[in-house]
Amino acid sequence: MAGEMRPRELVSPWSIVATDIIGPLPRSRSGNRYVLVFLDTGTRWPIAIPLRSIKSEDVVKYLLNNVINHWGCPEVLLSDNGPQFRSNILRRACESYGIQLAHTAPYHPRANPTERCIQTLKTMISIYCRGSQKTWDEALPHLMFALRTARQESTGYSPAFLNLGRELRGPNEPFRKLADGNQAPFEPTAYHRALKERLNKCYENATRTMRKASERQARYFNLRRRSVEFPIGALVWRRNHTLSDASKARTAKLEPKFIGPFKIAKRTSSTVYELETLRGKTAGAVHVEDLRPVSS
Repeated sequence: MAGEMRPRELVSPWSIVATDIIGPLPRSRSGNRYVLVFLDTGTRWPIAIPLRSIKSEDVVKYLLNNVINHWGCPEVLLSDNGPQFRSNILRRACESYGIQLAHTAPYHPRANPTERCIQTLKTMISIYCRGSQKTWDEALPHLMFALRTARQESTGYSPAFLNLGRELRGPNEPFRKLADGNQAPFEPTAYHRALKERLNKCYENATRTMRKASERQARYFNLRRRSVEFPIGALVWRRNHTLSDASKARTAKLEPKFIGPFKIAKRTSSTVYELETLRGKTAGAVHVEDLRPVSS
């Protein structure tokens, strides 16, 4: 299958923020049905905001209030191709904030770093809500604390320690059992120097750990993959992701597997291409896994 995985590197904290949406979920007692998720790809610090509905204005509002005003302005905001993330409102907001808005290829959620966090959060919500599905939003702050304080296998540290330089003390947890960063005497100059040295060491260790984990994941993922490249201007078929629609007497099983042809307009990454129609109209970004050369 086409499209090899490339190992990921640990980036600086809050330089790349990924975002996605969970829902619709059962309506809570507060009327919420969705969760807007932000994830710092450097420290794995998650943010979850319960909402009744999600519009582009909501993404802009909480990007400013819960990300920028707390942790600073990221260089890149990464999302899927949902209408809330493809809107002119979000695009103009990112331009005014100096943020590059990037999108993953359609139908490839694994390219969004929030996907694993979202799957974990969904599982935690389902376990919490076994008694009542109308209180799931009340659990979010507690679930966020659990995710932020859990040691990440990919980095070797908790999001809290990479983000703050110390562990977060849980209820009734002995302070002496936490990391050394919590026990250092607080004298501003000395604390700042120690914190800087501690975080630099943590980032170096986390980078090595993540590189090894990412290389191992890519190696296994690529066992049945091959590297495929298309030159600019090449003609390709695009996989047809049509869904069945009973109201239109249409079943996906009888639809063509590939449609086109389209022309390769631009290569945006090692596995994603921008397509255009033969008349020169933009046809969107497509993962190389969903492309076939016309000649084949």
